[in-house]
Amino acid sequence: ADKLDTLLDENLEFAFDDKLGYLTQCPTNLGTGMRASVMLHLPALEKSRTIGRIAGNLSKLGLTIRGAYGEGSEPSGSLYQLSNQVTLGISEKAAIENLENITKQLVSQEQQARERLAKSIDIQDSVSRSLGLLKSAMVMTHDEALKLLSNVRFGILSGQIKDVTADVVDSLMEK
Repeated sequence: ADKLDTLLDENLEFAFDDKLGYLTQCPTNLGTGMRASVMLHLPALEKSRTIGRIAGNLSKLGLTIRGAYGEGSEPSGSLYQLSNQVTLGISEKAAIENLENITKQLVSQEQQARERLAKSIDIQDSVSRSLGLLKSAMVMTHDEALKLLSNVRFGILSGQIKDVTADVVDSLMEK
């Protein structure tokens, strides 16, 4: 990506200010002009109701978390987009490193929360019901399918479901 950026910079004229960096249509992207993001499946953090607190803390670290479809979207199927919020006064490399480090921490928190929640009979029941509905329903909305697939993915990763792989569920969630 860095090589492509350099190639484009050498062959195109970008709006650039020595003090502000790249000038973009959106003032929040001044500076590097780069917005990096990752998609995360965070059902355990969502079910344990800690995602709101985490979102507040992420803001202090120059990151934002939102629904999978970006700004203004609500999370569906426990899918979240984590992205850098700060583009001014930080290098592209530092922004990506920050995003990678926080992503690793969130994944670790999700795994810990999953281990705690997986023991709950209510969660186990929800996972089993979700799998049953996905196997037998004839019609469902996209949002309902995402929620059910999210529960099944949770069940796979927690060891409750063994006859379906996370890769299969991931491919269905992407459609």
